[in-house]
Amino acid sequence: MIERVIATWENQPYTAVDKRYITVRHRVKVAFYPDVGADIRHEIRCEERNTGDWSLAEKWEFRSHGCDKLKTELGEGLP
Repeated sequence: MIERVIATWENQPYTAVDKRYITVRHRVKVAFYPDVGADIRHEIRCEERNTGDWSLAEKWEFRSHGCDKLKTELGEGLP
């Protein structure tokens, strides 16, 4: 397996006065599996959402039969 981080960014997506300080960090990783396919993972990290480690928000799985998208509960409600 070959993994690469291809993008990173952070934002403060909330506009409510009590949440403006919350920062969400994002990264996009690509994992290539020889003779199988590839995965693209959107991971987030946000102390206020109890995700001190990088956690999966969305995942796309590319295989010979097509592409499947998985969105996790953590990814719900993200702008």
